[in-house]
Amino acid sequence: MKSLLFIITTLLASTLIFSQELTMEIPGLDDFRLPTVSEEEQASEVFDLLAAEIEWLKENPININTASRNELEKLFMLTSFQVHSLLEYRKTVGTINSLYELNYIYGFDIHTTSLIAPFVATGENKLNEPIIANKNDIKFKNVLLMRSGYKSNVKNNYAGSPLSAYFKLKGINENSIRYCFQGEKDAGEEFFSGSNSQGFDFNSAFIQIWAKTKKRKIIIGDYKVKSGQGLLIWNGFSPYKGAQSAGTIKRNQGIDGNNSKDEYNFLRGAAIECSLKKQKLYFYVSKKQIDVIADSLARNVSTSGYHRTNTEILRKNNAGELATGAMLRHEGKHLNAGLNWIYTRYNVPFQPSAEPYQVYSLFGSSVSGLSADYRLLYQKLQLFGEAAVSNSVPAIVNGVNMLVSPSLTTTLSYRHYPEGYFAPYSNALSENSRATNEQAVLTGFVWKTPWKTTLTAYSDIFSFPWLSYYTDRPLRGHEQFAELAYSPVTGTVFDILYRSEIKDKNTPEAEAATNHIKAFKRQNLRLQIKSDLAECLKTIARFEWCQAGFVDGEQQNGYLLFTDFGYKLPAGTIFSFRYTFFNTQAYDTRIYAFETDVLYTFTVPAYYGNGHKIYLMARQPLTDKFTLWFRYEKLKRFDDASKNYHGLNAQLILSF
Repeated sequence: MKSLLFIITTLLASTLIFSQELTMEIPGLDDFRLPTVSEEEQASEVFDLLAAEIEWLKENPININTASRNELEKLFMLTSFQVHSLLEYRKTVGTINSLYELNYIYGFDIHTTSLIAPFVATGENKLNEPIIANKNDIKFKNVLLMRSGYKSNVKNNYAGSPLSAYFKLKGINENSIRYCFQGEKDAGEEFFSGSNSQGFDFNSAFIQIWAKTKKRKIIIGDYKVKSGQGLLIWNGFSPYKGAQSAGTIKRNQGIDGNNSKDEYNFLRGAAIECSLKKQKLYFYVSKKQIDVIADSLARNVSTSGYHRTNTEILRKNNAGELATGAMLRHEGKHLNAGLNWIYTRYNVPFQPSAEPYQVYSLFGSSVSGLSADYRLLYQKLQLFGEAAVSNSVPAIVNGVNMLVSPSLTTTLSYRHYPEGYFAPYSNALSENSRATNEQAVLTGFVWKTPWKTTLTAYSDIFSFPWLSYYTDRPLRGHEQFAELAYSPVTGTVFDILYRSEIKDKNTPEAEAATNHIKAFKRQNLRLQIKSDLAECLKTIARFEWCQAGFVDGEQQNGYLLFTDFGYKLPAGTIFSFRYTFFNTQAYDTRIYAFETDVLYTFTVPAYYGNGHKIYLMARQPLTDKFTLWFRYEKLKRFDDASKNYHGLNAQLILSF
């Protein structure tokens, strides 16, 4: 106990950085309020999509003096009320001459301004004017020590080397033509051999042409579609559920080229956008190969994108998908509404597996969906929702946000996704990874108190009408979240965060014909100090505790501490360092910690067992056109030496 207290005291007294704040020169992603993502695969996917969104915004800053409402809503960290206030201020006062002026707009504060500062401009440049001519990103990653699974090519082990590689070429020219080419090979996948004899395991490209005078946008290649509240289709980043309206409501509907490394959540073909005053019309068609877990009949779509083992390789591109759709949108001052249609067909039939919880999975070879969505903003009230029908099964999500005062915002939403509802690219607000088999009510508020403190809280009460992977009967559950952030001076924030979730789960007695169902509780408590000690030095320290177990059974505990600091030299050289110590009793008490990597790359590892980890990251400009990034990491497990590893990531960027 004394040693633990010593470690906590040392860490809280030390300085540290949220390193990507320096490396990316934008706010840390923790500031975007994604603390409730708790599943490793889902967390990694969310952060990868967020990275792609941030990359686009960083390189295409929005002019807050000329941007339309729809363009300003691309700043997902702003609420609809803040966007409306900005437009009203611009209409009344005129040109915004400085970002500091935003602090005087109704509903804005210093924290909000700092969040959007890297993504906006106030100058004379017009929106969509080229920010860069061309840019080439080449990234290589090598795990220097063999991990479990890489040691041989026998069945169930990885076929390729532990090397991962990533290449990206992107740019915008003077004629508003945007393009992107990228290729990726994950660690363990073959490269110029075996199943990937042509090179990368995943290749993606698009060209986007924007004819502003003709009000047309055409995309050829890979693209993403964002429709309604995500009940039918929503490719790309979507904020996770939370108390803020930005976490419960989706905006910025439309089409855009795909610059994400996600190997499933995109469409491939052609799309067109036509603007007609306050209306926009979209058409798109897509044809691509997908991974399917199959035998004689297709069973389930695999979305991981990994092709390392023999089993994963056999799934690769073994089914064809044809999708076509259309959207008609009205974008007014107060009302934003749309009609959405999508039809998807596969060249193989799907049939659910024999597992009872899979009864309502995709059956047949086609899915047809239709929906209507709305967002109505009037004074301090915003109503939003979507009603959809997919293969004759309806689903709805509705909600309301209210700006009670400049310092208090409340939210209430209701969602009902029947067990038979299925849309291949749905990404609506949900407890599940997909909008199906769920009924819930979410309430929350954000209160910016007069005492330099912000209180954020929400409660989500949900039920699954049908069986799930974790239970042999319909389940119920609820989640509560609260965060108190105190900022005594600019650049320093003290955070206390608590999250608790209780939901039914099968007990471990697997030998029983029908498992017993009990309430399983998981709770996390996080203490964090974040400080900018100087313009060139940013620091953060965190302690997090986790407890998990069946409510009437033994509780398991775990904790994690990390300290992190970063320093930026005038010449553009950046160094950042993190030390993490963790000790958890079981996998159920694993703790996730967001980690930065080379530019626009993130990881969200799950820490469990007992051990420590260090990583060092640096950016070094080599010339005016070349920049080198690298990250070295080393993990040591005291309880299981087979999990030890160290690795090096390197990235070379050429800009011209």
